[in-house]
Amino acid sequence: FTKLFAQATGYLPLRRLGAIVLSARGGYLIPLAEPEDPELEKIDAVPASELFYAGGRTSHRAFERDLLGVPGQTLSIQPGEDPVPLGGGLLAILNLEWRFPIAGPVGGTLFVDGGNLWREARDFDASQSRWGAGVGVRYLSPIGPLRAEIGWKLEREPWESPYVWFVSLGNPF
Repeated sequence: FTKLFAQATGYLPLRRLGAIVLSARGGYLIPLAEPEDPELEKIDAVPASELFYAGGRTSHRAFERDLLGVPGQTLSIQPGEDPVPLGGGLLAILNLEWRFPIAGPVGGTLFVDGGNLWREARDFDASQSRWGAGVGVRYLSPIGPLRAEIGWKLEREPWESPYVWFVSLGNPF
């Protein structure tokens, strides 16, 4: 397989009002080998550890870790069970964030995250993009920002929780 990944991040300082930060990332996986089972597709020959996954504190903060995806393609949804991430070959994520000071080393953030993960490039459908918004508090410690954030899904599926919260160290992008 061939795996391509790119990320670009822009930072616009607003002086005393903080900063606007924008990040765009995308990934494309091109399977080259044929799977041993002829009923499977080429993407199934790629090791699961090499597929793309999305959702969590550093990608899409309205979703738990690795649980952003398209049901039946990159997520397995079974009634009465937790969703299972399957991984995918096409990734597109956008993040927009306003980081602002509150008092001393304490700051806040408002953010919007969007995008999704598809099984293969031919499965791409922009209307399947998932959007979330959230707020957070940051403490600028000597070893990096300590973050507490909560993200809400703007359009929730029945099996999904309405929000997800994270506590982590460092900026998300």
